[in-house]
Amino acid sequence: MCDTQEHIKIGEKAFSWARDILKSGHAGPGYDWVNNLVNQKYEKGAYPKKRPLLFFLTNEAQVSYGDILAMAGDFYPEYGGIFADRKQLETGHALLLDSDAPTDDNPGVTHKDEIDAILSAYHQKLNDEEWVRRDEIGARPGINRIDLGAIQKRLQQEGVPVGDQRWDWQSHDFGRVLCLALKNPDHFGIEAVEKWERYHKLACAVAAEGRRYYQSGDLAGYEALSEDGHLPANRGKPCEPVMKVLRGKKEYALVNSLWLALRYNAFGDHFLSDLFSAGHMRTPRWDLMQRFPIGGYAVPLGNLGTALTGSAYLDLASVLSGIHHDEDGTFGLWCELLLGKVRVGSLGNGCPAINIDQFFARGDGHYLNPENVDARALCYRAVALSIRDVLFASLIGDDPRKAPSYWNPFGGKQQSRWASLRLVPKPLPPDPRWTVGTIVRNSTGELVRVHELGVARGRLLEPPAARESGGWPRSPLEAAARLRHGPRRLAPAAHGGTHLASREQYELPPCAVLRHRAGRSETIAGRF
Repeated sequence: MCDTQEHIKIGEKAFSWARDILKSGHAGPGYDWVNNLVNQKYEKGAYPKKRPLLFFLTNEAQVSYGDILAMAGDFYPEYGGIFADRKQLETGHALLLDSDAPTDDNPGVTHKDEIDAILSAYHQKLNDEEWVRRDEIGARPGINRIDLGAIQKRLQQEGVPVGDQRWDWQSHDFGRVLCLALKNPDHFGIEAVEKWERYHKLACAVAAEGRRYYQSGDLAGYEALSEDGHLPANRGKPCEPVMKVLRGKKEYALVNSLWLALRYNAFGDHFLSDLFSAGHMRTPRWDLMQRFPIGGYAVPLGNLGTALTGSAYLDLASVLSGIHHDEDGTFGLWCELLLGKVRVGSLGNGCPAINIDQFFARGDGHYLNPENVDARALCYRAVALSIRDVLFASLIGDDPRKAPSYWNPFGGKQQSRWASLRLVPKPLPPDPRWTVGTIVRNSTGELVRVHELGVARGRLLEPPAARESGGWPRSPLEAAARLRHGPRRLAPAAHGGTHLASREQYELPPCAVLRHRAGRSETIAGRF
């Protein structure tokens, strides 16, 4: 959904409700260690001033749930070896988050130091602190291969004035991040759902297994666990140093498995959260990569491209996807839920029940903006529901959806395949009637958004005072005008029109696009 620092915020905020979720599931004494640690990290006055460092990775880097979520996909394609490419694993070239091996593109830097540098830089950005050159390098593994001095000299020779965006290295994804972005269909649409669900199912299975061994008391059998088809090897061993304190105690299997499962789930939640970014909602990334395969269509970049990406060419699919992603993310999209409006109950203290209908969403880099409050509220809840699944799997020792209270946040009725997927958004169809509207109170006292025809376009979620004073962009046209610092007539593409894909791509929900695979069409909406 956002830039790295914004992803950190999503994970840390959503996990803050874990205590209340465990309480709602009537967690027993086996969770004392978990409750004590979470209470310590999230106690009043500690978070958000201090990072809620709950996990130790294999390389001894200490991270929060949000830290894992933020680095997933953008810095490391996979969490561990279970889903990694077999050939890369065998040759030692797999790029994994939970590893103690130095990475190929950042030689001479330990994996722990690399992760610490990434997180140090982005926590500074989250706190609105300025970067220095060390942060620029730390935030972009692989950037040491790029001669920044030579690039700056070239800009000077070409007469590019200082202050131009091309001088701002913080605004560019040099190094590994850029290279991974050139092949990232799993951050968009149904591919993002599939990547999230792969990790989510794994996390739930690992957490449930720990509960069953806890109930049986078979600690020897638990520690002897080996790779079992879809489950990783050595999962019965302490997943981090602090678990050694619990080793030999009955609750060891319960807590060790839950802690390992939450790390897998945090990695997957990156792709879930991407679904709530305007730039990721309808960009047909996978389809464009199929239509314009690497090698068949290319945009020349010259020597500068070779320095930045290792290639003198950029594939056309990435160029088109980037334009689409940036345009939608900058101007924003009016949205509704893929499966229709719904009421979501409270998930914990500070997470009140809300009614969700239609809302405005912005893209990467705009997550914390006031006008993104609705999409932000949804994203927090979707990730919290994902965490809730893993906690429930640990509580019942089975698929969390078998828990009697699983659908309680939605009134007790099954709404989708997983609770989190009930909140997936879709852009509204193009509407030429959109214009600057007003915020009014209806007959029941609720704040509603109104367009020129007088039709309410949706109830506001958590409305700040700024909206009543005119601080809210009430239509795509107004939002665009605000961003452009003045009135501007936009082409239809800027507020929902078609420009990169077929007309059907936009008239169907983003995850209900008709895809032609293996000679047949499938409607993705049915898979939710």
